[in-house]
Amino acid sequence: MASTCKTTKAGIGGPIIDADGKFIGMSFYYKDGAPFLPITILQKCLKHFNEFGRVLQPWHGLRIGSLQAEKLRVREEVHDILPHAHGIYVQKVVSGSPSADSGIKAGDVITKLDDFALSNAQEFHELILDKAESAFRHGEGMHLTVSFLRPSSGSEFCATISAEVIDMSEQNMSSQNKSKQNSVRWPVPKTKWLYPDDERDADMMPLVRKCRRPGYVYEAPLMTDVSRYTRV
Repeated sequence: MASTCKTTKAGIGGPIIDADGKFIGMSFYYKDGAPFLPITILQKCLKHFNEFGRVLQPWHGLRIGSLQAEKLRVREEVHDILPHAHGIYVQKVVSGSPSADSGIKAGDVITKLDDFALSNAQEFHELILDKAESAFRHGEGMHLTVSFLRPSSGSEFCATISAEVIDMSEQNMSSQNKSKQNSVRWPVPKTKWLYPDDERDADMMPLVRKCRRPGYVYEAPLMTDVSRYTRV
């Protein structure tokens, strides 16, 4: 999901509040927009941290988005062939991934995960976080049964994705897992220490640099007091 406000690197980790004053998510930085973690996914991530010391991230090799949130051109291409299509639009399938092996292709529309009808990407991510937790607890494989439409042919298919829960801890970060991490980057931003710089961007917001020494205090020569660290 995304908000309409601009999020700079200095603003990572801030709460997103709706018009009624309710906390609905947490912002994080991305160069092409202002995405945020919905509160429901954030709660699941915190539960994983509390119980397992990390978020259980499933490796499936899909980059997805809600069909109704895709660009108009994409929606027109889908609805010209499948007028009543709804669900999750597959933006990319990583070569050699479990999803690629199952036969899913970029441009497909996933309508169901197991027996649950999908209407947006948030539902998909919530379900796979729950399935990753269940698979980890029981030491079982993680199998995702999906129904999807292929607009290029107007056909409907079913497939089983044999996903896996990958260990993203530093001591287990092999080069293979690092490659997988790039494909499951959302919804868990990497932990970084950021501190203010003495430069500002076009909107007069302080720029930031990475700090690899958590105990270091940087006195920034800024007009406002922004000398504290922000951990995200």
